[in-house]
Amino acid sequence: LDPLRGRSVLDALPDDVQGRRVVVAGSDEAAVATARAALASGASSAVVLHRRAELDEGVDAAGVERAVGVPEAAA
Repeated sequence: LDPLRGRSVLDALPDDVQGRRVVVAGSDEAAVATARAALASGASSAVVLHRRAELDEGVDAAGVERAVGVPEAAA
């Protein structure tokens, strides 16, 4: 990801996400809050990407699209 860091891969939500598609990696409340902030700032979509079927305990993701990514087993 290093070649994309700062352009397509960011450590924080940029100021201007108007019309952009945003993917947030994480399974905690901060990830969901970032996705909601992106939508509130005009992002065309925001998805929380996490690797387990469930988010962290107690996280309410109502209204936020989620995607589960399961790493493939190494051959």
